[in-house]
Formats: sequence, structure tokens, C-alpha cells
Amino acid sequence: MFNQNDRTFGGGQGHHRYGMQHTHLQNLGGVHQHQNFPHGSHARGQNSAHRYTSSGTPLSLAHQYDRHAHEEPSGSHIEELDESGNEQWKEHIKAYREYMQSGTPHYHAKTFARRPPPDIVKVNAADEDNEDPDDRSRAAIAKPKERSAWAGLDLSGQGLRLLSSALFRFEFLEELHLDHNKLVRIPPEIGRLKNLIHLDISNNLLVELPGEIGLLSNLQELLLFDNSLEHLPVEIGYLFRLRILGIRGNPIDHDVGPEIKEAGTENLIKYYRNRITPPPHPDRDWIGFFETSDQSQETFTALSYNILCQRAGTSAHHGCVPDKALSWDYRRDLILRELENFESDFICLQEFDAITHEDFRQRLRELGYASYYSQRTRSRYLNGEQARLVDGCGTFWKTDKYISLASETLRFGELGLNDQSVKKSADYINRVWQKDHIALVNLLENRVTGTRLILVNAYIFWNPKFKDVKLIQVAVLLREITQLAEQWADLPPVRDKRSRPSDVPDAPDAPDQEFAPSSKYTNSTDIPLVICGDFNSEPTSAVYDLVARGSLPAHHDDLDGRDYGPFSTAGMSHPLTLKSAYGAVGELPFTNYTPDYQGVLDYIWYSSNTVRVKGLLGEVDREYLRKVPGFPDWNFPSDHLPLVAEFAVTPRRKGAGKM
Repeated sequence: MFNQNDRTFGGGQGHHRYGMQHTHLQNLGGVHQHQNFPHGSHARGQNSAHRYTSSGTPLSLAHQYDRHAHEEPSGSHIEELDESGNEQWKEHIKAYREYMQSGTPHYHAKTFARRPPPDIVKVNAADEDNEDPDDRSRAAIAKPKERSAWAGLDLSGQGLRLLSSALFRFEFLEELHLDHNKLVRIPPEIGRLKNLIHLDISNNLLVELPGEIGLLSNLQELLLFDNSLEHLPVEIGYLFRLRILGIRGNPIDHDVGPEIKEAGTENLIKYYRNRITPPPHPDRDWIGFFETSDQSQETFTALSYNILCQRAGTSAHHGCVPDKALSWDYRRDLILRELENFESDFICLQEFDAITHEDFRQRLRELGYASYYSQRTRSRYLNGEQARLVDGCGTFWKTDKYISLASETLRFGELGLNDQSVKKSADYINRVWQKDHIALVNLLENRVTGTRLILVNAYIFWNPKFKDVKLIQVAVLLREITQLAEQWADLPPVRDKRSRPSDVPDAPDAPDQEFAPSSKYTNSTDIPLVICGDFNSEPTSAVYDLVARGSLPAHHDDLDGRDYGPFSTAGMSHPLTLKSAYGAVGELPFTNYTPDYQGVLDYIWYSSNTVRVKGLLGEVDREYLRKVPGFPDWNFPSDHLPLVAEFAVTPRRKGAGKM
């Protein structure tokens, strides 16, 4: 139940400490936040309901206290327990036996302190760099948890009737013991304790649980013995990691107990999960920055969306999602409806496999879009269905407004080898070359105004242990965009804008209308540039700094001392004046939302010298997020959010002419 390798459980003699960073599972008796219990001391009496900050100020965690409140469990006797059944049922019985032996105040803290330390198994550090190329469990290691001086809290046997909201500020808690009290309700704020692994609220006066219990997606043990629960909330189905559900001694035991014994906890949780119905979903607000009455003002919208490809959208990766909401047929239809409703001029999709592209291309063609698509490099080495399931990037544009003049697929691993000094780098061969991530680059021209625009759709490697790989991939991306812009600045004008794009033979015909001459660009940086994509890097990363600031010094820390030729020795830089569109609002709270990770990984970058942000699709309703532990779900078909930005083209200076 308690991992003594990782933490100590304060409050008794025999208190063990080990040669690594510890956290402390403490009772609340007169201790300071970052101090250990004195050996042999146990806080008792009314002070047990208080915890002191480092300044000595008491923080009340229980409004009422009754030192004589403890009663013996009302459940069945130990000798009556039937231990036949599956392994999860046996764990349930074992947990109940342990519960029957508890009851004294702070029993769990005292018991833990007397346990001998377990054997410590050393993990081979070499294994840390092994990674499955299709593994999407980025959340598990993307954002290391800040460890507190203690990880658990024992408030058992204190006669508590109410819980203060102050308790739920301890979001680092991994274990919480509230058993053998007189609680009549658990506040919905319990959903804030998302790091909980073990929660014991046995032997209270509970008749129901809040639906927010389903937000505790790390929970493995939920003990509810000897309460008055007649039903469980369907949201308990979100607890996909739950192994032990202790319900003995409740009215619901007659229905649920046999199910656990027969089918196991996992199947019971799955049953509840598939009964979850779609919650009401407010639309995301549109954030407008300025309006203009100038009808000649040229504007366009761009959408970036990692759609969670078919192969990655499985219960193994997204265990909290109801089966129907996770099914590709359901998600596909919802994604297509989103794309249709947004009506963006440009659509940039990542994690987009070949089968899905064939499907979406036909549907979006009916809506007036043409497309350019490439798979990741590994598809070259596979056959048949396996090759078609390899994901890539797909870019779509409205053909009544834009014509495609040129397109390129950038394969980061291969492009770096064009530089002889990089080609000699063993680090590049062993780390970057093996990753097959890509970007698409399109040069498009507005049929009516003649304005040209470079549109980029990028997908960067995900694993946070490979910060150097991400940084090199983005450095290569920016270098290649710069070189392509220089080449494309000299392209001749388009003479017949009514013709179909040569690289998209199935594009619909353009309507008859007046077309302006093609714009002429003396400097490559004068061509408007928009870069969409999943960069798998947070706003505090070196990747973000490189894109936004334009340079990074030589031997940057994220390269970890590795040799990447001039990228290491001379630093990295680019001449593009790029800003994040969502930087106008300080970035969204998240673009990737799962039970284990919430953070910003996706961006729409733009050249600030050529276009301005006119509007953005805003964040998800925060009340909605208090009801769901992660995406995808019934209303959000991917674990990433679609980003949508509207831009206004900056009028060109006098003297900038047409071809």
C-alpha cells in the first residue's frame, strides 16, 4: 500500500529513512509543513485536527472534532469472508481484513512507521532511453511532479464531521485516510487531488459520492467499507487504474460485490464508464482583437489540429474514455463536423494517417478544399495496411481563394545530413536521423489579391527525454523554411489563376472572378508566413525560445553536450520575425489535455512583419473541465485542441509592386 522507497510515513518509532529523496505521510498533529515527526511522537486530541505552517499559524482542516467518535465497523465479521474468486476480489478481501484491524486514531501512520523497508530494485539507467516510436504516453514523463516533503495524510479516527476546503489545496497528496470518522458527505473539491493513489473513507456516514471522484484518475485503491452507499456515481467509470474497490458493508454491496467477485474491478469500472453520457458542452468563445470597416483588408484563417490518429486512439492509451466516444467512427464524424463548422481557409492536421487522408480528402473536396499530404518516413519500409496506418501531416486550403504554387515535404532526419559537418556527427545519426518526423511547406497565392503566403504544417518528436532532438528538428525546420522562401521569392507570376493547381489534379475548378496580378517580393522575409503544428514543447522550452527569439547560443544546455556540428558550436538562429498567435493571450491553459498531463504543445506561429492576429478561438469552458478527467471524450475527439487564428495581412509599403 505504501512504497517506502519513495516516502516515509511520519508518526512512530521504527520510522525508516532511505538513501534517496523522501516524502512523509504525516498526521496533522502540530507539525511544520516541511519537517519530520519526532521519533516516537503521535499527535492526539484536538490538535490532530490542525496542521501548522512554518510560521506556526494553525490551518484548520476539520471544523468539528469528537475524540470519542470512533465506533467499531458495522460490516460482516472476518471469519465470514468468502475468499474464492478472482485476484482482484482477493485483494478486496485482503483490504477489508486490514481495515477491520484499524480504528485507533492515526492507525495508518503508526502502522506504516513500523514496517520494514522493502528491497530496493535498481533500474538500469540505459533503459530510460528506450522508447517505442508509437508510444504516446508523453504525459507520464513530460512534466515531472513537484515532490512535497510528505505525500500522504492520516486523519483516521478523529470523529470528523466536515472537511475544510483547505484540505484540497494539498494537490500533491498520494494517500489520504479519512476512515473511522462521522463524515456525511465528501465535497466535490475532492476532484482536485488528482495525484491520489489510495483513498480510504471507510466507516463514515456517507450515502453518496460526488461525481468528481471520477477525476482521481491515478487512484488505484478506493476503500468505502461500512458506509450507507446505495449507488455509485457513473463517473467512477473514469477510474481506469482502479484495482481495489472496497464496498463491503454498504447496501450496494449486494449488487456490486458479486460483480467484483465474478468479473473483477476492471470490468465493473468499464461497465460504469460505458454508462457515462455526454455532459453539456459550451462552445469555445471567439476572442476578437480588432475590427475593420475596410472592405479591402485581406484576411485569412488557419486551423492547426493534432487529431489523434486511429492507431493511437485506443483504450491502452486512453483508458478513461467510454468505448463509443473512443471509437474511430465516432471521433471521425466529430472531427469532420468541427472542420466543416470552422470553415478555415487553411487546415493543418497532424497524426493523420493515409487511410484517414483518403477519407477526409473526399469529404473536404466537397467543401471546396484541395490538399497536400505526406506520411512519416517509416511508411516506406512497411507494406499494405500497416503502411497506410502510418501517420503524417495533411494540409488543406480553399481552392476558390488560393492556388498552390509549390510544395515540399521536409524530413528532418534526412535533411540534417545535407550538411557535411552534421553528417559526421554520431549524435545526429544515433538520435535525430532515427526519428522520422516531418513538416509540409506550401507556397500559396490568393487568387483575388495576388498575395503569396508560405504555410507550414509541422509535427515534432514528442519524448521530453530527447530535448536535443526536438531542438535540432526545429532548427532544421527554420533553416529549410528560410531557404525555400529565398527560392520562392523569385518565382514568376501566375498567368492563369483559373487553372487547377498542377500538384493537386483533383482540385475543383476556381470560379470566374477578377484576379489581381501576383505580388512581387524583393526580400524573402516579406512573404507572409504561418507555421502550424504540434511542437511537443512547452512555452518554457528552448524550442519556443528559438522560434520566438530568433537565436540560441552555442552549446545550449538542451543539447546536453552532444555534438551536432555547427548547431552545437555556432548556435542556432533564423531571420524570421515569428510570434505565437496565442501569445496575444499568454497562450492557452493547455492544448493537450489528458488525465496525466495538461499543457501547451501546439502553436500557430506567424511572421509579425507581414500579418497581424485579428482573432483566436478561446479556451475550453473551465466548468466543463471540472467534470471530465481528460480528452478525448464525447465532445472533444482528440487529446489535443484545435487551434484557430484569424489574421489580417499588413498593407505593403509603397513601392512594393505587382509582377
